[in-house]
Amino acid sequence: MKETNLLKKEILNILSDSSYPVGARFIAGELSKRSYRISQASIGRFLAKLESDCFVKSAGKKGRQLSEAGRAELGRLISLEHDAVSLENMRELMARTDFKALVDVQEARIVIEPSLAFFAAENAAPEDLNEMRRILAEADEASVNMENILEYGDAFHIKVASAARKPILEAAFNIICPQRKWNTALMGFIQDQINDVNNVKHWDICEAITGRDREKASELMKAHLYSVYFSLKRYAGV
Repeated sequence: MKETNLLKKEILNILSDSSYPVGARFIAGELSKRSYRISQASIGRFLAKLESDCFVKSAGKKGRQLSEAGRAELGRLISLEHDAVSLENMRELMARTDFKALVDVQEARIVIEPSLAFFAAENAAPEDLNEMRRILAEADEASVNMENILEYGDAFHIKVASAARKPILEAAFNIICPQRKWNTALMGFIQDQINDVNNVKHWDICEAITGRDREKASELMKAHLYSVYFSLKRYAGV
């Protein structure tokens, strides 16, 4: 996590723990207990920025309090920190991974998920399409902020599966991907390691589904999954 995000998390955490408004002096004291050496003036400027972003609200001379938006932002930053720890452990995970089994999983996904995309283009409700776009928009924002976006890709594939309205196919998807989150993270990490780029983006698939183009949605999903598949085989030599 970036230094500014770490400081933001600490300040929001201090505000969250306080049942009354606090000011820069109090926060500086609390930060010093956590090995941060930051002047009261610098914290004042940071608080002003947090207030302009609506993460804190002013209580006049009493200080500032955490807003609901700030509470949500704190949750997001804590989640990012956990993801960063997970990525640090990725090499250890790779050392324990059965790549042959992972290739088998990806081959099964290539069989099943294009069909899910096909039926999602046919059956997705407006709220499904809105949710897909929301997921991808948040992924774009996270990417601009140099944050981990792997979870968004996972969420998009899960949403396509549910939007297909085909319970048996969705159940098969869930069976072959019982640990989807780490599988998605691992494959994304592998493509980064060998500098592979997936030329079929999630947005491409989303647009085909939104346009109700079943064949195109299916073909794009297949191409997207094949890109990851070939990266995996090149990396693992299997």
